Amino acid sequence: MALKGLDIFKLTPKTNCKDCGNPTCMAFAMKVASGALPIEKCPHMSAEALSTLSEATAPPMKSYKVGDLALGGETVLSRHEKTLVSKTLYAVQVCDCMDEAKQDEVLKNIPAVDYERISERMYVEMVYVRHSSDKAPADFAALVAKAKALGRPLVLSCTDVEAMKAGVEAAAGCDIIVNGATPDNYADMSAVAAGAKALLGVRADSLEALHEVVEKLELPEGGRYNQALADQYKEQAISELTASPNGCLTVCCRDDGMFSGHIVEVDAHIRAGISDAEILG
Repeated sequence: MALKGLDIFKLTPKTNCKDCGNPTCMAFAMKVASGALPIEKCPHMSAEALSTLSEATAPPMKSYKVGDLALGGETVLSRHEKTLVSKTLYAVQVCDCMDEAKQDEVLKNIPAVDYERISERMYVEMVYVRHSSDKAPADFAALVAKAKALGRPLVLSCTDVEAMKAGVEAAAGCDIIVNGATPDNYADMSAVAAGAKALLGVRADSLEALHEVVEKLELPEGGRYNQALADQYKEQAISELTASPNGCLTVCCRDDGMFSGHIVEVDAHIRAGISDAEILG
């Protein structure tokens, strides 16, 4: 929950020492409340106050990394609301439903997208590897091995646990996101992600169902559901398992021509506030 400047001021030393670079503790508190300064900028804040304020002023979207790529840490959904903390990442989709010639063509063209725009390198940072339900685990593993050769982090999109295991094995040594947890397979898919030390992507038919799955995954016992423990976590928000308040994991969201979100999957039924959401590929 966001705190007001006065709430933060009450926990400051109130010495107006200026060590934080601001003329008064109140000025500092107001800047922290607006997100312009981190609470740690005050060197004289007590450990108890820091703990209280750090939790209260933390962005609703947790920060995490896939290899060297930063994700999350945002306080808004779209960049026209406020500059995003982490740059938008781009991925190209390739599917084992494609014939081998098409797969090879897609993967071959990925390195070709690499140019500089306003002193910033624009390129495809990730490869989104999708498994089709009519294909065998071996087909998915073969495609993952091809994508891995590009040396970029992979998003493995697959809801079949056995196929995901094959894909993860083929991706050994590569940074990945295991994007395939559902209300039906979340415990097994969580175990796969944990074994690979990878981020887990969650999907569901509605925000309510998505929240329920994430609550279960955040419980002890490796996501094995326990109603008594679930009651203790009832108020806990969706955290690092989701990269957006509107969905689970995907490639990119397009909002009126501007890219927002970060590798977040927005299905048509849970994309409130987003127009023309699509997977780029």
